[in-house]
Amino acid sequence: MSLSNLSMGMSGPTKGVGVVLTPLGVAMDWAARVTANGGTYSTDTYDAVLDYLIDLDLAGVLNKILYLNARCGSDIIAARTALIAVEGTGLDTATGTFAAWNELNGLVNSASGIMDFGVKADNARTTANNIYIGVYSLADQAGLNAYAIGNTGSASGLLLRATSEYMIFDYAGRRSQTDVGNLPNGSKTKGQLAGSQTTASVGGVFRNAAQIGNNNAVNAGAQRPNLNWRLVAANVTSGGEIISSGLTPTECVNVSWAAHTFNVRLGRGVTAEGLF
Repeated sequence: MSLSNLSMGMSGPTKGVGVVLTPLGVAMDWAARVTANGGTYSTDTYDAVLDYLIDLDLAGVLNKILYLNARCGSDIIAARTALIAVEGTGLDTATGTFAAWNELNGLVNSASGIMDFGVKADNARTTANNIYIGVYSLADQAGLNAYAIGNTGSASGLLLRATSEYMIFDYAGRRSQTDVGNLPNGSKTKGQLAGSQTTASVGGVFRNAAQIGNNNAVNAGAQRPNLNWRLVAANVTSGGEIISSGLTPTECVNVSWAAHTFNVRLGRGVTAEGLF
C-alpha cells in the first residue's frame, strides 16, 4: 500500500516549528516515508496508526509530541520509521542485535541492541521542567536497567528506566522513583511506562492508567547537551516510544490508554490485565 502521491513529505506534518499536526496528515506522511525508505505496511496497520493518532489528538496531546514511533509495519524498515519526528531523523538507526522482526511481537532486542532516535537534549523543544518520555513494554522486564531510554546502558546516562522492582525517571536532576514490586497480577513493567516533568517540583512516573510515583528529589542539575535519546538495554520488547513536552497527569493517563488501545488493535497479546 502506498499513499506517497497524497503525502506532504518530510517538509509536511512531521517537521517544522509551528506546523499543526493532524491525524490524517501524520498518517499519510508516515505511510509515504515508509514506502520511500523501502518498507511496507498493511491496510490494517495503516488504519490502526490513523486511529492511534486520532486518539492522541482527542486527548489534546498530538501537537505536544516531538517524537513518536509505534514499532509497526510489515518489516524492520517500517518499524524504524517514526510516526512523528518533529525532533529526530524520522528513520531510526539500529545497531547491535535484534530478533527477527514480527509486527505482532514488537521490537525485540535480544542482546544489546540500540535504536537511536536521532534526538538530542539540546535540540529538542523541551527543558528540564517540561518533558515527557514514555515507552510501551510488551513483556515484563527483569534486571538492572532492563528497560531504558537514554544514551548508554549505565544509570548515569538514562532518562527513563524500569526493572521488575522499580521505575526511575530522572532528567536533569529532577527524579521520580517508585518501587513497582507489588503491582497486581504479577505484571510489573508491562504496558505504558512513562515519566513526565511539568515544573521543577511537579513530575512523576506512570504505569498504564495511573501515576505510581512522585518527585522525591529536586536538584539543580543541568541538561545533558550531548545526550542522544535511544532505546537502550538488553531483552527489551517495545510496542512504541514517545518523547513530548511535559504532560499533565490526566494527559499521561490518556496517552497510556491510546498506546494500549493501539497495541490491542495490532493483536500484540496485551489484554486489560496488562493495563491495570
